[in-house]
Amino acid sequence: LSTLFILCTVGGFTGSMIDSILGATVQVKYYCEEQKLITEKRISKSHTNRIISGFPGISNDVVNFTSSFLSALLVMTVQKFL
Repeated sequence: LSTLFILCTVGGFTGSMIDSILGATVQVKYYCEEQKLITEKRISKSHTNRIISGFPGISNDVVNFTSSFLSALLVMTVQKFL
């Protein structure tokens, strides 16, 4: 197997793991009283939902960007040592 294939596979797997960990721990989650469900949306049908976990401002988009950035950084760092 080529080094590039291995780096891409490790980077993809690592990014997926980072995304899952950040999503479960720091990504903001809201509870919609009206619909009785957990959502990622701050506002549903003109009312503000209540935060139940995570940190305001850390949306799914922030988690996706961070996991992609960190996994790319890891792959670039590892590649320098190969």
